Amino acid sequence: MSDTELTAAARQLDAFAAAHGFEAEPALYITGEVRIPLHNGETLYSDAAHLYCAACADRFLKMVVTLKGPEAERDHPICPTDPGTGEDVPAHCVTCGETLDHSLTREGCAGEIVHYEDTPSADISPQEAFAIARVLDAAIWDDGLSTRGLTLARAALAHIACGRVRS
Repeated sequence: MSDTELTAAARQLDAFAAAHGFEAEPALYITGEVRIPLHNGETLYSDAAHLYCAACADRFLKMVVTLKGPEAERDHPICPTDPGTGEDVPAHCVTCGETLDHSLTREGCAGEIVHYEDTPSADISPQEAFAIARVLDAAIWDDGLSTRGLTLARAALAHIACGRVRS
């Protein structure tokens, strides 16, 4: 098993995802903590751990500006995450659930491998191909994970080769 094979499989899965119209948006966060009590008893809340797609980040910041005034836009800018900083879980928009671009930590990679081992799929979607590619990108740094990642990659690529694809 080689790092080259893992990398090649990751790029094939990324190409499949792109060819089927999936491109992960950058993960964004809103700087600083936002905590605004609302009239219905709920709280409008966000902190730097909350990740957003561009549309949801813009919508959230517009609500904050409406409630706190124009200075809120200066106090809480929307920023991209550092792509080199791995996540412990795959990144999704906290509001709409859309898959966001991310890398995984070793722990995140191990958790995702266990997830796919425990719940094998009979087919593959473009989003799943993207997610597995992120697993492979992280698995390359750990021999135990890379062996398990390669097994996962082979199964995913077999689904694609056999046409077991869902949208």
